[in-house]
Amino acid sequence: MFHTLKLLPSHILGLEGERVGVAAFGLAALFLVLVPFLDGRSNRGERSPLFTALAMLGLVYLVAFTIIGHFAK
Repeated sequence: MFHTLKLLPSHILGLEGERVGVAAFGLAALFLVLVPFLDGRSNRGERSPLFTALAMLGLVYLVAFTIIGHFAK
């Protein structure tokens, strides 16, 4: 998360970039809390490709920025 905040521009749509980044991470955390309530297919025992794709994107983000943060000087 820290490296993502470092990569954001100083201003986004007239707002401070860091505040936009922190708000985005907060919304992402809220989304993760709400996923069990939003995913109606899992209650029926069906697969939900949208939530699977979103989880895979999140995993790719975490791995990529972990590697970038490890090798960045």
